[in-house]
Amino acid sequence: MMRIALLLLALLPSLVDCDHICDIPGICPAGYTCVPDTPYSGNCVADKVCKEDTCPEGEICEENKDRSYTCMCPPGSEREESECVPFCELPDACPDTLMECVPTPTSYNCTCPEDYLQQDDTCVPACQTDICPDNMACLLEHNRTLSCLCPEGEVAGGPDCVPACDSDSCPEHMECQADEFSYKCLCPVGYILTAEEKCVPECEIEPCSEDESCVQHEGVYQCCPAGHLPHPDTRLCTPSCLIPDICPAAMECLNHRQNGSYSCLCPDHSVLNSEGECVEYCELSPCPAGMQCLAAAEGFNCSCSDHSEECKKCSDNPCDQDFVCEQGEFTHQCVCGEGYTLKHGRCVDIDECQYEICNSVGGAKCTNTDGSYLCSCPGNTYYNDSSNSCDKFDVCLVDPCETSKTGMTCADLGVGFACLCPEDYPEEKCAEAEYPCDCGDNEECVRGEEGQYFCQCDKFSFMPISYGDQLCIPDPDILDAGTINPKKGVTFNLRLGETDTVVVRTKDAEKDRKSPWHLVSWYKMKEGMQITAGRTRTPEGHYSTPHFRQQLTIHNIRPEDAGLYRVWLEKPGHRPVSDDVTVHIEDPLTAKFGPKDLKEEGKWKFRVDLTAKLEDYTITWYRNIGGHLELLRDSGVKLEEGDRQLTSDKVPGVYIARLRGVLPGPSGTVITGEVQFDTAQL
Repeated sequence: MMRIALLLLALLPSLVDCDHICDIPGICPAGYTCVPDTPYSGNCVADKVCKEDTCPEGEICEENKDRSYTCMCPPGSEREESECVPFCELPDACPDTLMECVPTPTSYNCTCPEDYLQQDDTCVPACQTDICPDNMACLLEHNRTLSCLCPEGEVAGGPDCVPACDSDSCPEHMECQADEFSYKCLCPVGYILTAEEKCVPECEIEPCSEDESCVQHEGVYQCCPAGHLPHPDTRLCTPSCLIPDICPAAMECLNHRQNGSYSCLCPDHSVLNSEGECVEYCELSPCPAGMQCLAAAEGFNCSCSDHSEECKKCSDNPCDQDFVCEQGEFTHQCVCGEGYTLKHGRCVDIDECQYEICNSVGGAKCTNTDGSYLCSCPGNTYYNDSSNSCDKFDVCLVDPCETSKTGMTCADLGVGFACLCPEDYPEEKCAEAEYPCDCGDNEECVRGEEGQYFCQCDKFSFMPISYGDQLCIPDPDILDAGTINPKKGVTFNLRLGETDTVVVRTKDAEKDRKSPWHLVSWYKMKEGMQITAGRTRTPEGHYSTPHFRQQLTIHNIRPEDAGLYRVWLEKPGHRPVSDDVTVHIEDPLTAKFGPKDLKEEGKWKFRVDLTAKLEDYTITWYRNIGGHLELLRDSGVKLEEGDRQLTSDKVPGVYIARLRGVLPGPSGTVITGEVQFDTAQL
């Protein structure tokens, strides 16, 4: 047995070198463990060098080829003396205190704050004061590059910023969108581009049925019944006042059935203050000094404890502007005036027409007014308060024909009146009278079948209720055809012989695509001449009206083109409107300067300007001395610049420049002008 053991020990080195076979369990060299694979044999397997407790906590154990090991610091750190320290915790990890240390898997980066750039090892402010021009802003981009930006609405134009869009860049309702080199005209959200290349609200194309209203909401439209709005959560059409938070918590929502809108009202006995909050009347201290505010059913009372004389009067106007002050023995009573009622802390107008206060018999019409109402009747009738009906009255009672002045008699025609000449009155003399066609405002003169004339309200007006008051007032239910700008009194200065344009801007009363667009006409008031596009009662080609007649172009301007022009705006079913503009013709010859003293030469210099466009013109200079007119063509006189500039010896007198020329074109109109320079006082 001893011999067998010694033999095995002798063979052990070769067994270890040969795959570490251990036929005898438990016999392996140091650093190996026998792992049996049968009950009688096994393999010697190398033990692990790196174990959980081989290296200090947090360090990484790496096995070497010679079965030794090395303890390494984890990525993002390095050994400082005997410990592993993260890179960013090392002293002086970054060279600048403003820098932020950012770890990476194998190293770290030092970055400057957002508004700084790194130059060498230092953080410096990104936008220095001299980086960009004064009118540009400096911007640090995400890629850490600098840009000089123009303010909003401007683009770079060379070294400076210039406006990208101005007020005339885009048509009405279009938004100007600037880019680097130009701009675009785009429809804003909620608008749509029509075939006419105009932006209109989507609701104006009438996408909804007749019994629905179109509601614009967040750039889109929705069809809802009147008095409804889209619910913010469900987008279903919901009565306005049922939508959550449509009014502040302390306010009450009121639906208006007439127009489908709504109002947010304060509770009774309270009023909206300047901060938009509902407060009790007395919280606003409405009473004068020394008085006590007391809440009342109809508003509030101001009372005095000392019963002073000053306190008894309403002269201090203690009530809110909506209220009327009623004087009591010791208190003020603030109540709503006649025609008003207290509603949610405010005096609101009573719509008397909803109570059928004007009886409909005879066609009476009720019009609500501020604090009252108006009952009106059609034609030649008036409203009778006692019978609540429209009764006929004799319009001739107010003597509209002024019989004593004109000699005419008045005849009631039922829809107006006629001023008739007496049978024995000379007809030619009657025709010369001021009446009968001197009609008032909002009236029109009508000729009857038998030749008589009478005045009646035009189709845009009606007769009010007062008996005997023959004033026709505009019907509030009829809109004006539109507006015209500029307003009256504007003068356009034009020059002879030139072609120039008088420009107005018209705006239609409403954008109803189903009704005809408005019509613009021009009139020359002195001649009573209408100027229309293409066909005029003027010399061929002298006038034109481009751009939908919003411009009046006068070709080869003549002296007779000066005067008053009227722009007339019409639209079916609307009240016509008009405005006047004045055309002024500039003098063809004007003074530029003179006399200009040429001291070194001992002479005077004069200069005139020719403002007209003329053919074959001449400018002649004269000197008037004591009534003697001298033609300046002799020695001592120098004419320059087409005879518009004169240099002359210093001879006191009145220097005169006279112009004579002809307008271009077939008219051959002769134009003259004169400018005088008085040197007698020099």
